[in-house]
Amino acid sequence: MRPSISKSLNRFALVWTGLLLMCAATGKIHPHLVSDTTSYLEYSFASAEDLCTQIRTPGYPAMLRVGSSLFGDNERGLQAIVILQIGLHAIAVCLWYPELIQWGMTKRTAAIACIAFAVTNTFWDHVNTIATDAPAMSLSVIMVALVAKTWRVGNRGNSRGRTCLIGGLAACVIAIRPAYLFLIPWLFLAMLVRPAESALVPQKKRFRDAIRIALIPVCVVLGWCAFRGSVVGEFGPLPFGHQNMAAVTTQLLDADELAALPGSSGELGYAIAQSRRDLYGIENRADATMTIDSRWDDMTYRVVIPAAEKTIPSGIVDQHQALTKLDRDIVLTYPLRYIKWCVLGFRRGVWGSFANIAMHSIYFPCLIGFAAWVMYRATQHSGPQTMDWSPLKPIVLIMISYAVMKIGFVTLTSPPVGRFSDAGMVFVPMGIAAFVMTLAGTQTAET
Repeated sequence: MRPSISKSLNRFALVWTGLLLMCAATGKIHPHLVSDTTSYLEYSFASAEDLCTQIRTPGYPAMLRVGSSLFGDNERGLQAIVILQIGLHAIAVCLWYPELIQWGMTKRTAAIACIAFAVTNTFWDHVNTIATDAPAMSLSVIMVALVAKTWRVGNRGNSRGRTCLIGGLAACVIAIRPAYLFLIPWLFLAMLVRPAESALVPQKKRFRDAIRIALIPVCVVLGWCAFRGSVVGEFGPLPFGHQNMAAVTTQLLDADELAALPGSSGELGYAIAQSRRDLYGIENRADATMTIDSRWDDMTYRVVIPAAEKTIPSGIVDQHQALTKLDRDIVLTYPLRYIKWCVLGFRRGVWGSFANIAMHSIYFPCLIGFAAWVMYRATQHSGPQTMDWSPLKPIVLIMISYAVMKIGFVTLTSPPVGRFSDAGMVFVPMGIAAFVMTLAGTQTAET
């Protein structure tokens, strides 16, 4: 076995074992079922129509089905899925460590940055949850590590194998969790806009790389949508999504405005207004982003979906198409309200996720320690200091672009709260840790 492969396997075994022990010590090793779990466990593969009328994509249900088949029963299968989810995260950590070193970080800085990423909020909160949050995040981060490697090789070119792997991973992530559809435009832009060290790659080659990589998930998504279109007559990834969006957009309108929407949207809007009145006793639209956020779950499952089922009893596909039209009519009729929601929702997603990071049970004491160190350094005299930003450039570019596109994409249809926005800020702890360690190294050298 080649020494590099042996070293990588040893590193993976060490990280995976460490994460397993950490999860076992904190009670996160056993499967945790949530409200979404049932829709994955009861996913039907019986027929093409069943596949096309489920509210989930088939990626994660297929993982659960394989787990239960291999281990003989559902309980052992779910336990295996938790172990797998920990393993996927270990792979992500192990890929980023040598990549950060290749970009010029010291081994100590790279190690601390990867430790910060290893306990990131989405992993810490959802690693044992039987839902898509943790595996989709880890696979996405693996894909981004390969993008960083593509940036680094620059003019030496991107191999066909790496191109297929990156594009294939993006397709897998989307098949597991459609909220990662933003990866398609992110991948395209990532191949065009690169850190300074790889910016000398000719524009023609960058564009070619962008097309090749993005084309793989695009073809997979379009193929799946075409399959659904041929079976149930709806060209889209799921008969679900506009239910979530309608739980936002209908809160932007008063009851009389909902009823006054054109055509069939007015009838459905009236039913939603009636159901909202029965639940909350209100006629007017929500006047605050926090109000929309707090009511969103109930609005989805206790207002929008029941109203659609009552108004359109012909099935979930017809209901989804009616809600799609309703959302489109609301956005076109009241565009400024929708734009305002998107801006304020995005802002809430960003600061809410920063708050979650700050209150993380591991990050919080680290922040206190960093604050104490900064105060100590402020009392010390030191001469002019220079900091080498080159190793931080890829992390900064990835951290900001990934967060903006992920949270922005979610905000179009849903409140970017909690687990939605945390997954978009997954690179922030790594970036902060790398910055702090680089700064500390610079000041130590100057001293």
